[in-house]
Amino acid sequence: MIKCAVIINKNARKNRSGGLNKDKVYRILKNSAEIFETWTIEEARSAITYIKELNFDLLVGSGGDGTHHAILTEMCTIYGENGNFPIYLPLKGGTMNFAAPNIPVTGSQIQTIQRLKSFLEQVEHRLDIPKDMLKKNRILKLMEEERKILRYGFAVIMGLPYKITKLYYASGTPSPSTAFNITTSIIGGYVLGAKRSIDAFQPIDVDIEIDGEKYPYKKCLLLVASVFPKMVLWFEPFYKEDKWKDGYYLLVFSEPAMEAIKRIRALSKGLMRMQKSYNDLAETTIVRADSGYAMDGEVFERNSPFEIKILKGPAITFLRI
Repeated sequence: MIKCAVIINKNARKNRSGGLNKDKVYRILKNSAEIFETWTIEEARSAITYIKELNFDLLVGSGGDGTHHAILTEMCTIYGENGNFPIYLPLKGGTMNFAAPNIPVTGSQIQTIQRLKSFLEQVEHRLDIPKDMLKKNRILKLMEEERKILRYGFAVIMGLPYKITKLYYASGTPSPSTAFNITTSIIGGYVLGAKRSIDAFQPIDVDIEIDGEKYPYKKCLLLVASVFPKMVLWFEPFYKEDKWKDGYYLLVFSEPAMEAIKRIRALSKGLMRMQKSYNDLAETTIVRADSGYAMDGEVFERNSPFEIKILKGPAITFLRI
């Protein structure tokens, strides 16, 4: 029998408002899974330590992208980057859900748990899981050495998307429609000279090194690093994948704002590269900047110069269900 554990982040927005809880999961899975409700990082850390000690095969995370980011960070820290990780199943428990659709994991949290029940009844051992139900994918490793910070996750954003993310959370009503409305109003507002849009499109000062080579521009409109090609909303901005190179998708854009807006459709679909940009795979990116960043929807504000390293993280096996 596959040993399955479920971690429910009770602080996740959907779980706070009647989403998933221990009773709902138990009614479906009964004794086929061990269920943990966590309110703090310390509680999640304790649960993952237990999961490692008892050598669980499958870990299910309930929450949004920030929850999966936190679970993966604790998992990589506790197991070690070369550890024998459990297979990970990220549920769609957030408002935007960037990671789960890229696996893909479809349906609501309850619908996925119901499919998981059938899966656990049909598959006896980890080695028996059909290969088409598994997706092995690298994650990102982010280091902020001065603050002794180490994070693991799916995507890092700076510049324009970081500023839009802050506006999104400040709206007080996070949802896909809110994200769409804020994004389109920022883009349209720039053409009309709206102050909020002008501020959002203000380039940030950067010093960037990509795989040992200096990025030639000292300002950029945006930086996006991701292990998945499709971002949220309609954005699939990465040009193409180099099959002969290992790494993650990286886009750094330093063209003037109006040049980006004039070509927004092609750029947002990865259909073109522009001269003052980098759009390719990368393995190591060092960024020195004076503005904050976000990772998997979690905002990290910085009011003074700082440096981050974005590296290839370990490979995690995800369950497609």
